[in-house]
Amino acid sequence: MQAHSNILSDTKDGICTIQLNRPEKQNALTQAMYEDLIAAFNDAAQTPEVRVVILSGIGEHFTAGNDIADFLQAEGAIEEIGAVRWLYVLRDFEKPVIASVQGNAIGIGTTCLFHCDFVVADNTATFCMPFTSLGLCPEAGVSLLLPAMVGHQKAAQLLMLGEKFNASDALAMQMINHCVTPDEREATIQAMATRLCQLPADALSITKKLLKTPTEPLEDRMSREFKLFEKQLKSDTARAIFKQFLDYKK
Repeated sequence: MQAHSNILSDTKDGICTIQLNRPEKQNALTQAMYEDLIAAFNDAAQTPEVRVVILSGIGEHFTAGNDIADFLQAEGAIEEIGAVRWLYVLRDFEKPVIASVQGNAIGIGTTCLFHCDFVVADNTATFCMPFTSLGLCPEAGVSLLLPAMVGHQKAAQLLMLGEKFNASDALAMQMINHCVTPDEREATIQAMATRLCQLPADALSITKKLLKTPTEPLEDRMSREFKLFEKQLKSDTARAIFKQFLDYKK
């Protein structure tokens, strides 16, 4: 097993499992973790033996999203921030990606799932995209992908109001492939990964590219979102909200 700080990576029988390993903080993502995620995904992309990637979180939660205190320390243009760079790596990753979700999947913990090919969540999962409550806007292309999936009104409910929803809701909206019990989640994912490993790698890669063809404007939308996100992140409103949040956590 390769350890990238709070990111663990292990490959067995063609299946690369990349794990978020910060359970004491609900796997909240730091800039260092994003750098390690980028490295782990790039390693998987360049390793012929890897046929499929499983992305999961250790402990009771998938991820609580960005570690806000750490995120606010990020410097440089929005395109240089680790979270943004990792989302692009995930979007462009040519091999199948299966996400394993339990507990909280907040913010980027939900939006990153739109760039995974398969999502298996157990019935403890809670999803939420609370961007507006932080004075921010959606990211990762979700303002384009979500309405295409669920329609404008439902997307507005989830993105403008930031409402939470569970795995059963996500299944009904076709955001995930399976809603299972916690005891069933790992076996369900392993069976799916094993099946993918038995299929021709080039056929899977080509099929994945074709599936993404209808969303070719996604790159433009993601770029536009990230620029607006950066603007909002620097706004007085967002800074006041984040300060209140951090003061409360002390």
